[in-house]
Amino acid sequence: MTEQKKAKHKLTVKQRKFIKLLPKCKTAKEAAILAGYSEKTAKDQASQLLSNPKLSSYIAQILDRAGLTDQAIADKILALINAKKTMFFSHQGKVVDKREVEALDIQADMTKFVTKIKGHVIDRSQVETPGIEEILRQIADKRQQQLKHD
Repeated sequence: MTEQKKAKHKLTVKQRKFIKLLPKCKTAKEAAILAGYSEKTAKDQASQLLSNPKLSSYIAQILDRAGLTDQAIADKILALINAKKTMFFSHQGKVVDKREVEALDIQADMTKFVTKIKGHVIDRSQVETPGIEEILRQIADKRQQQLKHD
C-alpha cells in the first residue's frame, strides 16, 4: 500500500471531506462546517484539523504530487521577491518608451510574507494582550508591593 493510501485510511470521513473542501471554501471554518462539524465548534475544529500532523502530512503529499514541493514554492517566492514589471510611456496615444523596473509592491508583499513565515514578524492578532481588568489588577498588585516595602 502506498504512503498516500496509508495516510488516507488513517483519516476519518469528516477529515477527508474537510481536506477535499478546503481549497473550495473561503475559510477553513466553512470547510469544517460543510464537512459535517458543528457550526458552534467549527472554528476550533478547523484550527485543530490544520495543526493535526496526520492531516498536514496528507495535505503535503497531495501538494507534492501536484508539483508544489517545498523547492518549487521557494523558487516561486524567490522569483516574486525579485519581480520586475515593464512600464510603458506614451505620448499622444503612441508608446514612445518602455522600461523594466522593480515591481516594488510585489517585492514588498513577498518580503512581508517570507519574514512572517520565518518567524521574524509576529501578526498582532496572534499576540495576546491583557484586558483592562488584568492591567488594573497588575497595577494594584505593584502598589501593594510598594506599600509593603515602604
